Parts: sequence; C-alpha cells; structure tokens
Amino acid sequence: MNDHLKNEIFLYLEDLLDSNITNMYGAVPYIVSLFEISKYDARKVLKEWMKKGKIEIELMKFEEELDQESLEWERKDSENE
Repeated sequence: MNDHLKNEIFLYLEDLLDSNITNMYGAVPYIVSLFEISKYDARKVLKEWMKKGKIEIELMKFEEELDQESLEWERKDSENE
C-alpha cells in the first residue's frame, strides 16, 4: 500500500470517528468498501492509525506533565527570591 492511499484512509478514519457512524473497531468494512482493499490491508492500516493516535495522546500527556513541572519549578524559584 502506498503512502498516499494510507494517508487518504487516515483522513477518512478521522471523519468516520467524528461522524459516530460506528466505533472504530467496526471500521474495517467501511474501509474495504470505500477503498476497495482487502480486509487484511484494512485491518493493518486501521491498527496503524489507532497506534498513531495512541502515541499522540501519550505525547500530549507527557507535554502536560512537563508544563506542570515547569510551573512548579517557577513557583519554587519565585519563593526563593
């Protein structure tokens, strides 16, 4: 599967998620029908999309933790001045 098709499917999955037509575990038939790919390839790209989303969520949580730590250090520094 080429990157262009994968990116098109990723965009479609974002729209499908926003539409609430199905939960994402039910997305494979939609991908197969619209993009005319095998169930195997649809599952593979869906798994990759889900993993990508999980990584982005973890990164946002990590950034929030760093921001919180920075605020705490700034507060401590201002108290010591």
